[in-house]
Amino acid sequence: MPTVRDSPLRMLRSGLRGAILSTMGLRDRLGGRLQAALCIPRVQVLYLHHLWPAEMEPFKVLLRILSSNYTFLSYSDAFARIASRSIDRPYMTFSADDGFKDNIYIAEILEEFGAKAAFFVCPRIIGERDTGQIRRFCAQRLHCPESVFLDWPDIEQLLKHGHEIGSHTQRHANLAQCSADEAREEIEKSREDLGARCGPITHFAWPYGRFSDFNGRARDLVFDAGYHSCASAERGCHRPQRKGSEQRDLCIRRDHVVAKWPPSHILSFITRNALCTADSADTFAYLRSGLAQGQRPSRK
Repeated sequence: MPTVRDSPLRMLRSGLRGAILSTMGLRDRLGGRLQAALCIPRVQVLYLHHLWPAEMEPFKVLLRILSSNYTFLSYSDAFARIASRSIDRPYMTFSADDGFKDNIYIAEILEEFGAKAAFFVCPRIIGERDTGQIRRFCAQRLHCPESVFLDWPDIEQLLKHGHEIGSHTQRHANLAQCSADEAREEIEKSREDLGARCGPITHFAWPYGRFSDFNGRARDLVFDAGYHSCASAERGCHRPQRKGSEQRDLCIRRDHVVAKWPPSHILSFITRNALCTADSADTFAYLRSGLAQGQRPSRK
């Protein structure tokens, strides 16, 4: 029986996406757009979920390409540049969501290239031993087959090697669907539990990551809880010339990538990010414009 990972529909969508991105990438290279975009000062955030064994070498190839065009920063350093608009060259930082066990290999390979990452985890699943609980969490929260997650000693090793830990809520909750009390519990308790083991937790990324999975109430709860940053899974980058934003209005854009994707496909995404000129691309402006009920702001 096909799993979530290899269902016919998913394979079809993947094939169509690959063909489109290959065409776009070729056009960007021939038209000079790629080379022009690579030189634009900005901060680009990439994030992964997993790194399977077959993806390790492709990930290294990708990092070799990226390291020749970007200065790698830690997540906190990248956020500081975004917040202060101190962006004088192309910068890149990395993150990973959900806390799968193979995130250890993401960290190890990044370290080979002098890079660090922020790992956004849900403390209720870290160190879980009950297979039934893990199976339900994967099926109900992540919509994926049963997986293995990081343990607390793994978290300690990530911190020891200079990586960062951020909150992804307590149970990978869709905050747009939570009551006010549930959202507060997910946001505040995850910071409290992670902080007890990892020290102060300053970065947050909301589960599922789309604008329709978040709202103004959750945004306020995040910053009221003491987090410094709040990240989406909406594609985009951060440019120096855009107007400064108050902390509560700054939405970190992150591009999801899968390590096995051809590097040209990933470069196609970030080329378009670099050339995007939408003024509100890195703010929570959509919360003020009536788009919090599931619509997405336009990007030019």
